This record gives sequence, structure tokens and C-alpha cells, in this order.
Amino acid sequence: MRSAQISGEMIALGLLLTIFCPYMAHSKGIHIEEMNLNMEAWLGQNLTIPCALAKDADQDLDLDLSTVGVRWSKISLNRSKTDVYKFTGHSHEEIRPGSAIDENELKRGNASLTLHHVQRSDEGEYSCTIFVTPNKASDKRNVTVLAKPNITLSITALPIEPGRKESVICEVSKFYPEAVKIQWGKHNKSSGTWSLLDKPTYRTEIQENSDGSFNVSSQLVVEPSSPEENGDVYYCVVTHGSFSHDQNVSFTLIVKELSGISFLEVKMNIMLIGFAVLVGSAIWLFLYASPEVSEIVGLDDLVHMQTSSLTFMVSGFRLKNIEIHLYLKRTDSRVKIKSWKYPLPPPTIQYKGDPKGGESLSLAYNQVGSSLESEIQPLKPRGSFLSYSCLCSTDITPDKDSDEGAKLVVEVIHSAKKKVNSVIVCQKMQISEAEQVGEPIPLKHQEHQVGQ
Repeated sequence: MRSAQISGEMIALGLLLTIFCPYMAHSKGIHIEEMNLNMEAWLGQNLTIPCALAKDADQDLDLDLSTVGVRWSKISLNRSKTDVYKFTGHSHEEIRPGSAIDENELKRGNASLTLHHVQRSDEGEYSCTIFVTPNKASDKRNVTVLAKPNITLSITALPIEPGRKESVICEVSKFYPEAVKIQWGKHNKSSGTWSLLDKPTYRTEIQENSDGSFNVSSQLVVEPSSPEENGDVYYCVVTHGSFSHDQNVSFTLIVKELSGISFLEVKMNIMLIGFAVLVGSAIWLFLYASPEVSEIVGLDDLVHMQTSSLTFMVSGFRLKNIEIHLYLKRTDSRVKIKSWKYPLPPPTIQYKGDPKGGESLSLAYNQVGSSLESEIQPLKPRGSFLSYSCLCSTDITPDKDSDEGAKLVVEVIHSAKKKVNSVIVCQKMQISEAEQVGEPIPLKHQEHQVGQ
């Protein structure tokens, strides 16, 4: 009887060993397969980082995932450590968006991590840890992110005459990492030699794109001296960490003498055309250009019942036929403060007696409107090669009660190509409070009701 009981216990123990032996075989002393620690990932593409439990060639693992855990973490280039992905007992935690572990592969001991649409931020040292209760194994992988540059030239062939200069642009775009080297080389057709150029080139600042890649360009100025350079080939040579060797693009020089026209004649024609354009511009400005009016200086310093000086500049006009008027515009009226004119209006002749009787004559300048308005003041325009300008100034004594919020209006009447035009500039007055001292200096003006 006792012998039969022992025999039954041995059979049950054998069954348990038969059930758990596969698990014990692969969970005891587990370790991860050895693989290359350094990996390259292409910006914008997918990457799978391998991590799998080592097993015998004839062994086929079938893990119970309720006893399995996986943790992927990363140390970035700035040495900060973050978790990337976690798996615990059928529960997936995707910390880095677009990361994944295949659960079916994990049953076979393969915990490889897939990263979709690799970014610059995915670069770093990755750690893979696999837990199979009660054991664990870890390994590391280094991931370097790369993006190969796109290299393009602004031209593929350059027709040019001897002595002329032309620029060629080499665009290098969408590359990562940032370090890049751009050189220019030349293949001399007549001698059959190739060499890097030592002439100056011009390189732009490196620009960063929204996806973390970079763009830069280099400019080469080509100036052939003779038709013998026809057929020479120029190269833009780019060195970058994503290339196993330097890459280049090229353009061919096509140098020909102008038929029937010497190079000196071409230069003379270009100079004559430039001179004609300059003269034409001067004539156009003289006949058609409208004057410009600057802001009125002194409006920021207006004080109640205190005299202030105002100045403004009128520029860009031709010398003849210009009038400048300064108005004070209130809500219901417009007051002329001062007028300027060039040239001065002709004087009127006033007789002090009968000229036949030998009495003397006197000359007086016309006044604008009534005698209450300001007399026309002489302008002193300053001339340049193309236009003229003048500085206008006057004094005012503002009254805050009646002038606050009023506008100063500058009206310029000028003549261009026998057509009278006007330019009007308007600025609002702001008057600060101050203690009134004495009587204000009155403005010489006459109020006119504002029309439409």
C-alpha cells in the first residue's frame, strides 16, 4: 500500500517536471544574443533595434507572457535618460509615440523594438532589459541618426563670354548631422588635370528645417579669360558623415567669343546703356516725381499757451512751381498759419504819385488772401543732382481748450509735366497742461469754414 502511494507521487512529480522543464530550461541563466552595438538610422524612415534571448539552434522558445517583462530605455546625447517602451504581463506602454514590440515574437524570446519615422531625438544609447521570472538579461545598442544630403546645382551648363562673371549656386539640403564640407573642383579639358579650386567662394549660414535636417549653399564666381577654357568642367564636392565617400555634381563651361563684336565693345555698350538708364531716371524724377513731406517735428513738445517751434522737410521736388501751406484744422474750421512759395510771386507796383510828374515808384510783394493771413515766405531749396528739398519752420502758441485734438495739415502744391498735383500730410496735436504766463502770441490767420 505504501509502495503504491509513493509510486503515485513520483508519477505526479514527473508530470510537473514535464510541464515546467521547458520554462526552467530557458529561464535559468538567460542572456541576450550578441549583436553589433552600433546602428545607423535614416531620418524619417523606420528602424528596428534587435534584442532577443539567446537559445540553442534546435531550441524553440514558447514563453508564458504572464511571467515576461521588457523595458527599453535611452540615454540621449545630452546624457538625459528616458524610458522608451515597457511590456509587463500582456500590458504594452508606448512611451515614445510610434514605438512597438511584436507580442508574437516576444513569445519566442524576441523583444526587438521598432521605431516608426525616426527623428533626431531618437539618437542615443538604448538599453534593452528582458525579465523572465525570476531572471533577467540586459544589453545596449548605440543608434546614430543620419540623413544624406541632396546636392543640386543652379545650372548644368554655363554659356559665357571671356572676361564676364557668372555665379553658380550649389544647394546642399535635408542633411543630418549638421557637420558638412563643401569644396569646388575643376577638370581642365586641355591638360586633362583635375584639382580643387583655391579661389574664394561664398557660403550661406546653415538653416535648420522643421524635421531637424539642415540646408546650406555655396556660391562660386566663374570668370573665364579665354575661349580655351571651353569644355572645362566644374564640380561641387560634398563631404558628409552619411556618405561612405565624397559626392559631387558638375556643370560644363561653354566659352565663346561674341561673333563680330569685341569684348571691349560689349563693355562700352553696357556702360552706355547704364548711362542712358541713369539719365532717363533723372529726367523722370524731374518731370514726374511727387514731393515727400516728413513728419512735423515739435508736436510732442506742445504746451498750453506757450510758443513752440515746428519744423518739417519737403523733399524730392523739382525746382519750379511749388507752394507749401500749413493749416490748423479744427472740427468746424480750417486756419492757414503760414505759406511758402518758390519762386516768389512777382511784386506789385505801387505809385506814390504821378509817375509822369517824376514821383518815385515802390515795389511790394503780393500777400495771400487778406492782410490777416501770413505773407508768402521765401523758400531756400537745396538742390542735388536729381531733386530739391527745403526746410520749413514756424512758431505757434496752442490753446488746449480750443486746439486739443486739432490737426496740423501740410499741403504741397507742385507742378509736374504741366499738371498741378497736391500732396497733403495730416498730424494730430496733443497739448500738455502748463501754468499760463502772460498773454499768448496770436496766430496770424483768418478762419475759413471747411467744405466737403
